[in-house]
Amino acid sequence: MLFFGVDILIQQNPSWKNKRIALVTNNAATTNYLQPSRLALLQNGFNIV
Repeated sequence: MLFFGVDILIQQNPSWKNKRIALVTNNAATTNYLQPSRLALLQNGFNIV
């Protein structure tokens, strides 16, 4: 199975995920399940601003 960087980031569950995080991306950036990266990060508790 192919894992993208966002998939690994979600799996690692870093301690800094509650801090303000800026995400520069476009709508083509997805997880390996084709979910938009920004939505996947938000659903996993990352504080995306």
